[in-house]
Amino acid sequence: MPNSSAARFVVIGVFGCAAVAGAQFFLHTVDVGSSPNALAIDTIDHKVFVSCEGSDSVYVLDPTANLPEEFVTAKVAVGDYPSAVTWNPADNTMWVVNKEINSPNGSVTVIEASSDSVIVTVEVGNAPFKAVWASAGNKMYTLGSSIAAAIDCSAYQVVGWIGVPEPEAYGFTDMVYNPSMDRLYLTAREHQGQGGQLHVVDCTIDQIIQTVDVAYGAVRIAYAPSANRAFIACNEQQVLNVIDCASNAVIGWLPISRSPTAVLWSPPPVNRVWVACGLQGHSVFHMQADLLAIEGSVETGDSTPSSLLYNPYTKNLMVACELEHEILWLSGRIPSFGILNRLDLEAESQNRSHGPFAMALYQPMNRVFVANYWDREPGTVSVIRDFIGIEESPGTQSPLPSRAKPNPVGPGNRIMLQASGFEPLRATLVDALGRTVYRGGLGRNGAVTAPGESGVYFYTVTDGRLTSSGKFAVR
Repeated sequence: MPNSSAARFVVIGVFGCAAVAGAQFFLHTVDVGSSPNALAIDTIDHKVFVSCEGSDSVYVLDPTANLPEEFVTAKVAVGDYPSAVTWNPADNTMWVVNKEINSPNGSVTVIEASSDSVIVTVEVGNAPFKAVWASAGNKMYTLGSSIAAAIDCSAYQVVGWIGVPEPEAYGFTDMVYNPSMDRLYLTAREHQGQGGQLHVVDCTIDQIIQTVDVAYGAVRIAYAPSANRAFIACNEQQVLNVIDCASNAVIGWLPISRSPTAVLWSPPPVNRVWVACGLQGHSVFHMQADLLAIEGSVETGDSTPSSLLYNPYTKNLMVACELEHEILWLSGRIPSFGILNRLDLEAESQNRSHGPFAMALYQPMNRVFVANYWDREPGTVSVIRDFIGIEESPGTQSPLPSRAKPNPVGPGNRIMLQASGFEPLRATLVDALGRTVYRGGLGRNGAVTAPGESGVYFYTVTDGRLTSSGKFAVR
């Protein structure tokens, strides 16, 4: 524990927040379709899209609503067994991955986010379970156990197939995109009964250019742009492999000692990699992204962490514990503080919300939306509020939404950054790699010059007392 008086002040401030009853963080229980399993935020139109596996639909929520019955604004029919939903900010479209378990081919339903209307359905490989957007080529990649599909987002057509290199391979388990190198990384749990593998894909040609041997049981992968490294959680061999993305070499073989279930990177100034261990151990490990050693771990008691969410505004890490129907809070800045707060979703929802499976942050209002997978008819989404510790944001409120117009914007053109509830005076623009590209004043109507390079950018506007954040695309 730090010994300085300033550090002691921080401890008091953070634990003062944690001591508040969980009900003060719980806001609403929202009824949706059966078995909600994934969420995506549209920050252009300020919407939350929730895929519901058991009802073959996506529910659209208004994240600014104040009453439970006001949140659901639309229901969109999609394919059979939707398993993931991903936002494309360049086209403002939602891509819903459908396993189509009764069909030889899976599919992706493309929804126009502004109108909640289906544009097209694209056939992809068998039983896809994940999608990621590649910003450089405006492509969407879907992942199944035996094949990945590359889709041109402008034409809504499959332009490439990436299969498991050898039939003996166990199959793909996860993927992540590296925007600085325009590469896709695919993990495979097992190869010929030996260790796992990492397949490196060049997204300009949609082909595997290198295969790297990693630990057995490679199930989850995260990318840290601050260090240009990938981190692979391997639950069978109980290690975290660290990959140098410049050389595609394994530079770290870090023992976790417990079976990891999720891995996540939090951007600077925290710049940490987090590993949730929910199978054989009840803990969350963490390390600095630019180092090669596990820094420490936080024990979660009887709770089994299954998924992670980081809030860059509060510097908090939120941990969903599916079996216990709980949400836990950790300080991202000072993990040694341990568990700051526990929220029992089952108790707060009067025995209605079970199995928190996925989380999404609506940053303008500091709200977190939690999909409760175990809920059948009706399914539920919990709406909770993250808390702000003294150490992170003294005296700062989380205001109403902000908006960037036009979005997308042309390179070097003027863009207006406007906020509800206050008049912004200054802005900070950050690119997808976490680099600050502008920090300064705003012109008339909140105008600022957009960056000259295409890509996705994150902004924060402030009047010195209130702040609000969002993102926009330059293309």
